[in-house]
Amino acid sequence: MSSSFWWNDQALTVAVEQSAGHVPVALYLDAGTNNDGLAETTRMNAALLAHGYVQGRDLDFVTAQGGLAQRSVVGRAVATPLAFLFGWQSTAY
Repeated sequence: MSSSFWWNDQALTVAVEQSAGHVPVALYLDAGTNNDGLAETTRMNAALLAHGYVQGRDLDFVTAQGGLAQRSVVGRAVATPLAFLFGWQSTAY
């Protein structure tokens, strides 16, 4: 959550783009539409898809209207990656 793929001239994304391929892990990505690194996160998502990750199976990418970095939004949004990565379901919301 609240990734920073823009950091260091997108070095992490470039490394993934140049990597040998898929690693057997599930990944969750998200970005908000309001100054939250959406373009950089979208690029990382595309790099992962190109290496064989499948949206909904071992990759989840969520775009949220507005920003995600505010503490109150992150607190409510944490159920989404928990449900995807661990099968956790909240009854609180």
